[in-house]
Amino acid sequence: MESIKNRVDWTPQSTKHQLVTFSDLASVATHAFYVTIPENAFVSNVVVGTETAFAGNSATVNVKAGDSGDDDKFMTATTATTVGLYDFSTGNAIPMKQAITTGTYKNQVKLSVVIGTGAPTSGQLYWWAEFRFDPNIVWDQASLSDPA
Repeated sequence: MESIKNRVDWTPQSTKHQLVTFSDLASVATHAFYVTIPENAFVSNVVVGTETAFAGNSATVNVKAGDSGDDDKFMTATTATTVGLYDFSTGNAIPMKQAITTGTYKNQVKLSVVIGTGAPTSGQLYWWAEFRFDPNIVWDQASLSDPA
């Protein structure tokens, strides 16, 4: 998965795009979903796309993204009851943080979907994390200069 080209070029990469539907959110609670990023990668963005607005039972649905140590490390609570695409720019706007690197949820980004009042009877969203590696600089300019 990791290649020298990707590391040198500082190329953004993406996890799988995970679907969350109203049937995954059957109770008033905080529901957690996870995607895994490669070891030593930095999260550069978390994207949540509400494809169909969550509705029914006077549902209040909010999403936030973080890791097992900090639920909103990457994105603070944002409503999912309207159709739209949400990312860092609607959340914390904190770029380039690593997910937790030890324990059960090592290298995982967590999406928390908080159902406040009634469980929704319709709606769905997709979400994913974008990540990058520190560039692997094989040389520096000083080592390329003429020593004479």
